[in-house]
Amino acid sequence: MFWKIFTFLVHVSLSVAQNYAGNTAMSLSDIVDMSTFKQVSQSTEAIFHEGPVFVETTNELYFSSNRFTDSSGGQNIRISKLNVTTPNATPVTVTTNPPILMANGGARINLKEIVYCSQGYNSTPGSLMRLNIETLVATKIPLQIVRPFGTADPNPDFSSPNDVVLSDQYDGYFFTDPPYGYYQNFRPENTMPPAVYFADRRSLNVTRIWFFPSNYRPNGLSPSADGSRLYVANSGFQIGNGSTDPSVPIVMHVFAMSKGSKGVPVLTEMDPISTGTGVGVPDTVKVDEKGNIYVTVSNGVRVYTPGGVYIDTILIPSAGPVANIAWAGKTLYILAETFCIRQVSQSNDAIFHEGPVFVETTNELYFSSNRFINSNGEEHIRISKLNVATPNAVPVTVTTNPPILMANGGARINRKEIVYCSQGYNTTSGSLMRLNIETLVATKIPLQPNLDFSSPNDVVLSDQYDGYFFTDPPYGFYQNFRPKNTLPPSVYFADKRTLNVTRIWEFPANYRPNGLSPSLDGSRLYVANSGFQIGNGSTDATVPIVVHVFAMSKGNKGVPVLTELDPISTGTDVGVPDTVKVDEKGNIYVTVSNGVRVYTPGGVFIGTISIPPPGPVANIAWAGKTLYMLAEKVLYSVQVKNRAAPLHDIDNTNW
Repeated sequence: MFWKIFTFLVHVSLSVAQNYAGNTAMSLSDIVDMSTFKQVSQSTEAIFHEGPVFVETTNELYFSSNRFTDSSGGQNIRISKLNVTTPNATPVTVTTNPPILMANGGARINLKEIVYCSQGYNSTPGSLMRLNIETLVATKIPLQIVRPFGTADPNPDFSSPNDVVLSDQYDGYFFTDPPYGYYQNFRPENTMPPAVYFADRRSLNVTRIWFFPSNYRPNGLSPSADGSRLYVANSGFQIGNGSTDPSVPIVMHVFAMSKGSKGVPVLTEMDPISTGTGVGVPDTVKVDEKGNIYVTVSNGVRVYTPGGVYIDTILIPSAGPVANIAWAGKTLYILAETFCIRQVSQSNDAIFHEGPVFVETTNELYFSSNRFINSNGEEHIRISKLNVATPNAVPVTVTTNPPILMANGGARINRKEIVYCSQGYNTTSGSLMRLNIETLVATKIPLQPNLDFSSPNDVVLSDQYDGYFFTDPPYGFYQNFRPKNTLPPSVYFADKRTLNVTRIWEFPANYRPNGLSPSLDGSRLYVANSGFQIGNGSTDATVPIVVHVFAMSKGNKGVPVLTELDPISTGTDVGVPDTVKVDEKGNIYVTVSNGVRVYTPGGVFIGTISIPPPGPVANIAWAGKTLYMLAEKVLYSVQVKNRAAPLHDIDNTNW
């Protein structure tokens, strides 16, 4: 993968939703306040996996890890706890006596005890274990399976119990038992079918209340708020050994439920709830006090009405998956297992928009804002800088002399200078401007001929081609701060020695060439086309939502020559592509509405570095192996494995 792996814990505040019935339509904002989305903790190991249980007396969240392999080749899972009210607290390993073998799902029994699913190990069957969180003594619950004609098996051979929930209404434990232990090579082949069980809390008699086909994997489960339904996630599409089984439906099974003989629940299968394709398998199922259903998937937590109507997804900033969730009052803790982003800074204004440039000597990130309107009705854009190494640092406005009119994309020239795209204003044409970051003096680069650029958008420097590449879409006209463009939307190249500028590609009038970058080896040029968004609030469905790809080579006097190749589609449901950048391995990064889409050097989609709503990510910048993502009012960062492509050496004194 191209990103650095972390596991992480985040939280979000929940609202008290209106008391609605069945399939009443609502939005996620009725349930979740996404402005409270916050990273709580992270680890380089997959410790945030299953069994989250909150203990309010100590403000600690208990949870179990994914599987680890020890030095002898054996597998183990560890339980940890974290004080979620202490900033920067470190997770603490919980050592139980005896160990809870391969601990998985968990639930609170009382103020002092948690019940865990022990998946067993080797010849030791799975079981339910009571953990005293004060003494850390773990005790096996002596369940016995009730057989036909009243016989009982005191030593049931459960394969690998996965999730457990307690119900006062039914006076017992519900739990699932899929055969993951066998398929993940820590238990013998299962002797009992994948099933849902109920254990009476008084007699501890266990009844199999539903069994599934052998290739199904009953996972997380929960009764409905009123106890009339039972929801069971089926994660059997993922067999457990790294393979998949497309014959298994990616659904949450729904059962009507009522009390039968001796209070044992009786289930009647109903229509399942599809949890979507392209978001992995459902894992955990939980229900809030209003009956809304929460299902964890690869990209977050899908939320449904009590009637099973999909509301929306609480998206997480990761490659997923979310394995489990837990409530602490009206805070929902979300356990995820791969890389995470970090919120670096936020503002009430859309200051994190374009032109991010990192200066390593001062640890400052420079960037330009979205458009603001002053008291005179005039539009302007301001440049700011932020010391990203200082916690809680406040962005500082950079006042240049003269002002860089409607500053947009930027790039580093040398240790002391940044080049910015000035989009111009009114009758002042767009241009490229050199900014000395020590004196804050801005100087127009005297490109020849002196063209009436509409509103230059992005710029990149190339040592291989010895010049500047930049785009010039007509956004200035459509956003009402420049006259109608006299030049077509184009990509230009300016020789750094002669400053002669050449139009190297012309687009149709309704296209909007935006971010651009040469490939790592200089044989390609990538140009984002954001023309679907005209610039005046309207859209143009005739414009393809793509990154244009050109073969590129040196022509006469070193001016690049382009040949159009097949474009890269950036998807139809994630807004338009804005920025295009490349890392040192040649991977292509494209900013869209929900994050940063990453492609191989050959244009094959790898995955998305997702951000919380609302987005979009307009631009990105590297600082070593930290990638900064500008999302209008929020600045995010993520650790990545590769640095920026070395297209230009800032110590090259010939610029």
